[in-house]
Amino acid sequence: MPRWTAYYVKHLSGFRQYAWRTLQRYVNGGVRPAANAMLRKIDGDGIVGFGPLTLPFTPPTGQTPREAARALREQVDALETSLESAAPLEGEARLRALSPLSEPLHNWPQPMRRVVALRERLTRLEQEARRKPSQAVATASVPPAEQARQLLQDATRWGDTALVAAHVGEVPAPHLKALVESLRQATGSVGVVLTATRGDKVVLVTAASDALRGQGVDAGQLMAQAAPCVEGKGGGSPEVAWGGGSRADGIEAALTATRRFVESRLAGAVPSGGVG
Repeated sequence: MPRWTAYYVKHLSGFRQYAWRTLQRYVNGGVRPAANAMLRKIDGDGIVGFGPLTLPFTPPTGQTPREAARALREQVDALETSLESAAPLEGEARLRALSPLSEPLHNWPQPMRRVVALRERLTRLEQEARRKPSQAVATASVPPAEQARQLLQDATRWGDTALVAAHVGEVPAPHLKALVESLRQATGSVGVVLTATRGDKVVLVTAASDALRGQGVDAGQLMAQAAPCVEGKGGGSPEVAWGGGSRADGIEAALTATRRFVESRLAGAVPSGGVG
């Protein structure tokens, strides 16, 4: 049975500290003697561990509660500042700025109300960036071959292997097919993961060059990583696979999942270049 319980209260307001001290006087002054008397019947006069706590309190985290609270506030402040900096951006530029914020906000343990509000704002900003009409018009106005060249320049690279993982907005089906074909003509070990939106639906297409398939990565495997993130499915050949989904706010997670998958298959190669 527990012999004593300790509470740290110095980080609380004066009113709350007063309430705890009142409880302390009641428990230590009235309850503890009665508990000691009961324990003495069980353990005899040699009872130990139910007296006042004399050792200094040492937080298990290495930080005092006040220091931990301050560090937590600073972390949330930094996330909020990053969100505000990304808000004026548009399209892919905004998505790239928001990408590093997704994991800490969505995986925050026991999120407080402020973190929940930032998470909701992050989702809105991502959805706006993907659905903005001006972005779709600009993307469609670029010839597929030129857009493929730009995407290859921004691809994530591990040595001689490149992965194009990008969202291209709302584009017509012929444009997307031509873009995939242009990327497939690139030489070397190249993987492709493209997402597009059509209304509230997500379009997925993945591709893998001969060299990349020789390294153990094919289009079907890339699709298997991306599709669940948008609550979708897809299929095709090891060279090219097409799919779709219904959850647009999972697009960034789908692209991140494929990058991590390729990195794990390449066994520790150090990535370079853009984020796709």
